[in-house]
Formats: sequence, C-alpha cells, structure tokens
Amino acid sequence: MTTLKALGHPDLAYLAAARANEAATLLDEPLTTAYAAYLRARAMPKGDWDRPLRIASAAADRLEPHSRSRDAGELYGMLHLTAALSAAAISRPTLAADHLAEARSVAVRLGERQNAFGTFGPTNVALWGIAIAMEHGDYGQAVQVSSGVVLGSMPNKERRAVFHADRGRAFAHLKGELPGAVTELRKAEHIAPQIIRNNPVVQETVLHLLGRPLSAALGREVRGMAARMGIPH
Repeated sequence: MTTLKALGHPDLAYLAAARANEAATLLDEPLTTAYAAYLRARAMPKGDWDRPLRIASAAADRLEPHSRSRDAGELYGMLHLTAALSAAAISRPTLAADHLAEARSVAVRLGERQNAFGTFGPTNVALWGIAIAMEHGDYGQAVQVSSGVVLGSMPNKERRAVFHADRGRAFAHLKGELPGAVTELRKAEHIAPQIIRNNPVVQETVLHLLGRPLSAALGREVRGMAARMGIPH
C-alpha cells in the first residue's frame, strides 16, 4: 500500500489496503486488525479526511488496552498521528492537538527504536507535528517546530525527505524565504526522488513557486523540479 501510494497509484494502494483488511478479518487478532485499519486510513483519498479520522480513532480506541507492549504501542501511536493529521485537515485543531499529545506521550514512554513500526518515536512525532502545523496553515509554527528536529536518529529515507519537503513547503509561504524553500525541496528530492516527485502537495508547492518572482538561478531550479514532476512550466 505504502509503495503504491508513494508512486502515484492511489487506486491500487486502496485495493491493497482492502485486501489487508480482508486478511485481518479472517485472523481476528487485535494487532493485525489495528494494522489493517491503519493501512485503510492511510490509503484514503486526500480530499476525504473524515473517513481516515473515524477509522484511525476507532482503531486506536480498540487497541488501547494492548498498547503497553512495544509493538502495539508503536501502532497505537501511529494511529493517533494519523487521526491528528486528519483532524487538522478538517479544521478541528483541538481534536488534532489531543491526538498529537497522546502520540507524543506514547513516544516518550517507548523512546526511539531502530526498526520501530512507522519509525514511531519522539523524532517522528515531531515530524508529524510539522505536517499538522502545515495543515493548520501555520507556516511559521511549522518552521519553528522543524528547527528543533535532529534527524540523526531517523534512518528512514522517506521520513527524512518529507521533513525537508515540509520545511520547503512552509518556507514557500513565508516572506523572504523563497531561497530556503527551493533548497529544502531540492534536498527532499535528492533523498527520495520517487516519493517527492509523486507527492501532490509538493507538486502544488512547485506550482506555487513557478508563479513567484525568483532569481535566475532559483527559477532554473524550480523549472527543473517541475519538469521532473511532469508539471507544465
């Protein structure tokens, strides 16, 4: 599901999540059922945030009695992060803050782990905090949160790339920060080109930058990114 979604095939990603849900129903085991719900929530189309919010919230509630174990705790935390982002996207900041706070509490308890599910831990919770600030339209807060993040313990290239992409998206909406926007987006593309070039919100940012007054050098960089993303420029 994750690979198909990252490569720009949301219909096939949703189908993969549906098949996982069918398998989980047959297994009828709490952790597997919650994992399938997580996949379903993440596979939902971006325009329909109510459904992933409901799915992730309900799955987290069902998994909560099992969340003291590390494996279940990491999944429980990722479900709350998914719910937080979904709540932010439909302008429910208080609910988003509650879900984010619960995920942060679990992350502090569990700490960092090299092979954690979803790279769950304090660092990844901070990265989701940046994305949630972006959904609120609080670009200054997104940059502020990102400035305190240290990626040294983050082995996942996709998460590292998204970190730089989110910083670039935030900079793109702040006065005088267009050079920083281009620099961060290029870093993101260099780390995980297949993911960043197929990311709709990054594509929207590149379109936004194409319409801004840029120096000759920055303009070449942005047009190059647009070309690699298949965006007319």
